[in-house]
Amino acid sequence: MGNVYKQKGSIVLYKEERNGTDYIRIEYANSPTVALLLAYDEGIETTGSGWAYMEAASFKPVDFHKRYSPYAFIDYNKVYSLHFLQQQNFIPPIEPEKTIETPDFPRNLITEGLMEITLSAQGHLSRPSRHKILRSLRSLRMVGRIGILCAFKVLPTWRKWSGNSYEIIELLRKAEYYLWGKTNEKDVIGAADRISALVQGYDYGTNSVPFMAGMSAVRAAYAVTASSLSEEVFENDGQTDPNKWDAAFLASLSYNKRTADIEEIDPELNRKFWTWYLTDCIPFVYESEKHPRYYTDNRISIPIPANCNAILYDGINRFNSALDSYVHAPTNRKEILRMQPYATDEKLVRTVAGFLQGYCCIPSNAQELENYCMIGNHAVPVIVDAYLKGLITSDPERAYAAIKESLTLSQLNSDWEVYDKYGYYPFDIIEKESVSRTLESAYDDYCAALMAQALGKEEDYRFFMKRAGYYQNLFDKQTGMMRGKDSTGSWRVPFNMFSLSHASSHGGDYTEGNAWQYTWHVQHDVEGLISLMGGKQAFSTKLDSLFYLRSENAVNVLDVTGLIGQYAHGNEPSHHVAYLYTYVDKAYKTQELIREIFDRFYLPEPSGLCGNDDCGQMSAWYIFSAMGFYPVNPVGGEYIIGAPQLKRIVLHLPENKTFTVEAVNLSKQNKYVKAVALNGQEITDFRIQHKDILAGGHLIFTMSDKPGN
Repeated sequence: MGNVYKQKGSIVLYKEERNGTDYIRIEYANSPTVALLLAYDEGIETTGSGWAYMEAASFKPVDFHKRYSPYAFIDYNKVYSLHFLQQQNFIPPIEPEKTIETPDFPRNLITEGLMEITLSAQGHLSRPSRHKILRSLRSLRMVGRIGILCAFKVLPTWRKWSGNSYEIIELLRKAEYYLWGKTNEKDVIGAADRISALVQGYDYGTNSVPFMAGMSAVRAAYAVTASSLSEEVFENDGQTDPNKWDAAFLASLSYNKRTADIEEIDPELNRKFWTWYLTDCIPFVYESEKHPRYYTDNRISIPIPANCNAILYDGINRFNSALDSYVHAPTNRKEILRMQPYATDEKLVRTVAGFLQGYCCIPSNAQELENYCMIGNHAVPVIVDAYLKGLITSDPERAYAAIKESLTLSQLNSDWEVYDKYGYYPFDIIEKESVSRTLESAYDDYCAALMAQALGKEEDYRFFMKRAGYYQNLFDKQTGMMRGKDSTGSWRVPFNMFSLSHASSHGGDYTEGNAWQYTWHVQHDVEGLISLMGGKQAFSTKLDSLFYLRSENAVNVLDVTGLIGQYAHGNEPSHHVAYLYTYVDKAYKTQELIREIFDRFYLPEPSGLCGNDDCGQMSAWYIFSAMGFYPVNPVGGEYIIGAPQLKRIVLHLPENKTFTVEAVNLSKQNKYVKAVALNGQEITDFRIQHKDILAGGHLIFTMSDKPGN
């Protein structure tokens, strides 16, 4: 979920209890003026860590807004409802969307470039034409990012030859960080020097293509420094010189996968690369710079690209919604649509297949140019789930091939050589989110294994199922937690299981959470996790602690909201956890929690949700839980019984079938499930199958005011 919007400076207000007294916590960013005003404002206690406090009784919204709004955007939504603010005679103004001033998109130059590619016998875009386009962008950062994306485009060529791409990924990561002021020029150049020596140190024989691929990354890293970019693009407009090949030109040669001799290149492959460069790469970077509010940790989730067909983009957006909701706990609103397997869903998957043209991996966000802002690759569960539910009927082999490449070809946030060597991501090699990345990747591997098995690929099935068990390597039996481990097999010490992590602001081994929240992230093997913890009773006791324990003086992370103990309903990693009691014969506790979550975190008022409804995930939890079941493991083809919150729901299915859910005797007091019957047959297990829903029928819950199982 997104960070504080940091454009002009921002303030987000939260209500918080400290030592029995209500306070307003003031979190601010990017404005030294705000920090200074807060320090001298009577009644406000500053911490020096990006936030301050004042007693809620003393807080006057009108006065506060008058004093601070000239210097920062102020978000009141997490503190007060609109109704309360109206009573205070104060309605906070809606801030207009801010955009960074950017030059006009060089559409005419792009058109001229495409014409040049068409007419060129070699399908080539000349250096002067490239530099004319780059100069028109008037941004050293844009030029640097375009070079980095070109290097990523041909990274598979290097990896397939060398068997390892981890060093180059790290180099490009440093280059990207430099563009955002997160590292220094000396660090980037030092890394580029090392990788340059590595790339040039191999004996390539007659095959210089992988050399070109590796050097494209080196050139991209060198070029991000302002002096290099200025000399390379903004001053030097000479013809191609072997000693001055830029990242894009080197990438174009290695993309041909034949030869580095420009006279012997494949014109069609060359034309395909430069068309990608003009119609995808440059528009992608341009649009993401133009719309800064779409940034997540300075990585891009872009609005409609300049060259994108609006109808196609609508399909992309639908798919991207599914991907975003799969980011942590793979459950999303698209699952609801799969109860009615419309043809549009298969068209959607075909849209994704279109992205695979010229790109070996499935992007985890729905652009061909991966933005690497999320961990894992949860496009994989979406596609596998669609295949297993019969929505992919044409060319599943191609979809599976892309999945396999995605889960074996290293990229940013997916360092498979390290993952396979250790059976987890060691925190001394993967410095951020090592535990979360391991757990999320294990789920993707499980999904890939199911598709491999369905396609009769037994060797692949065994490979991915072995990986799916890697979560066990990070379970610390002493603490009963998923815990960071280094490359020597030693646990992280000191270890604070309450400490919250966020890669963009706090670092740490977890993504938007802590050990308490991520320990349960094994949706594909809940029974295995129960066994690791010592059986059902130990598992149940640990769950009790999760929903009871509070952490005092913990560093706040914006995305961890909607707390019940350590459970955080405002963010995806926790969403399946309330249903885990059902696996250990304590279904009544699941039923109690569902009612509490409905009553506390879904309120019919502005800001009534306890967290960011990431592409519908908060809403998806509500819809499923209101019906009385939830897909803890979405690709498993089953739903876990919960407790319905509506008296009657009818799902209209294909072939004029319906699936009706009724909750008999449902009331405020009757929140417990006494019995469940499907088509007149009592359900003694705690699951119903997806195929049972599609067949149509009648699911009846009998509700009671007394807990039971």
